[in-house]
Amino acid sequence: MKNILTLAGKELKLYFISPIAYVLAMVFLMVSNYLFHSQVFFYSRLSSQAMQFQGNLPQLNLHEILFRPTFLNMAIILLLIMPLLTMRLFAEEKKGGRRSS
Repeated sequence: MKNILTLAGKELKLYFISPIAYVLAMVFLMVSNYLFHSQVFFYSRLSSQAMQFQGNLPQLNLHEILFRPTFLNMAIILLLIMPLLTMRLFAEEKKGGRRSS
């Protein structure tokens, strides 16, 4: 376990020395921010419609309308960003002549 933590610490230091981690973090935060704000505006529109129609719309659930789609979108964004982080590891492995099985 100690070897894994040492290796992970080394890799994290290498990521944050180069601008790769900062650029990917900025991209992730910008896309997540846009998707979150679009969900907030959607919830705002639904709540204003509910106020106009005096409750003829179903009960609004903040967690179902705002938080669940936001975290789902964040998970998908992370799935798309993770290969960008691991490509450097594969390139270094190939450059060093080591082969993974």
